[in-house]
Amino acid sequence: MSQSNSVHSIVDQDTFFEFMRIYATPDSRKRRIFRGQAIASKPLLPSIARFKTSKGEEYNEDDEDLLFRMFKQRAASFLDRSYDDLSIWALAQHYGLPTRLMDWSYNPLIAAYFATEHQANKDEEKEPSAIFIFEDYPEPVIGQHFDIKVSEIKAFAPAHLDIRVVNQRGLFTVHPYPWKPLQDSRILCVVIAADYRRSLRKQLNLLGVNESIIYPGLDGLSKHLKWMKTDAW
Repeated sequence: MSQSNSVHSIVDQDTFFEFMRIYATPDSRKRRIFRGQAIASKPLLPSIARFKTSKGEEYNEDDEDLLFRMFKQRAASFLDRSYDDLSIWALAQHYGLPTRLMDWSYNPLIAAYFATEHQANKDEEKEPSAIFIFEDYPEPVIGQHFDIKVSEIKAFAPAHLDIRVVNQRGLFTVHPYPWKPLQDSRILCVVIAADYRRSLRKQLNLLGVNESIIYPGLDGLSKHLKWMKTDAW
């Protein structure tokens, strides 16, 4: 591949390493965070906007508030100390609760993993995946609390209260109206060819990025060993 200042697609090992050369090289002029997405054509939306209620309706802010209050109440028995609400929002997001937070990582390899983690269904198996790159993203809030109902997009780096957050090098953006797709001129999209996804996941494993790292614990270890032995994906 010719030398350039951008990569628009990852189709093989050469273009993958070219992507890493360009976007994973320390550059004091650019601050970058990364997000992997299984289907490139789907809009960038927080999870609260991607799921439907049991009635087939979109979640609304009342649903969001109720889910959070229930999570906060019931999660208490699993936590070894008390956490502020922002930290609980981060935990809820990491463990699958629909929220207005959007996951990003400082590590492009983590984003590549999430882009290739799941096998696409039959209707989507030929659709490319994507790594989104947010350049010069909002300066992240660290160690300060703020109300989750923001008036403009914010980024925050959660306290290292969970090993998943640590291993995934995670941070979040918070969205004032999460049902509106995130569109920003600072966000680049690099697509991953559908027929390279499987090979890329194997490449990531060789680089030490797999389920046992992403989801530390017995569940992640078991999933990783199953994947290695059966090559189910």
